[in-house]
Amino acid sequence: MTIVLIGPPAAGKTRLGKRLAKRLGLGFVDTDARVVAAHGPISEIFADHGEPHFRALER
Repeated sequence: MTIVLIGPPAAGKTRLGKRLAKRLGLGFVDTDARVVAAHGPISEIFADHGEPHFRALER
């Protein structure tokens, strides 16, 4: 089962996602954390490559 949470920044997606995953016995993946681990800080990605590039990395 895959559940995707979308919404504006600071809306609580990560917090809700972690709680939901625990309750359903599923794994949890934080896309921003994966992007940062692979490509560096989000602010630098935006500054160096722009928002469209960051959004592509999120996919």
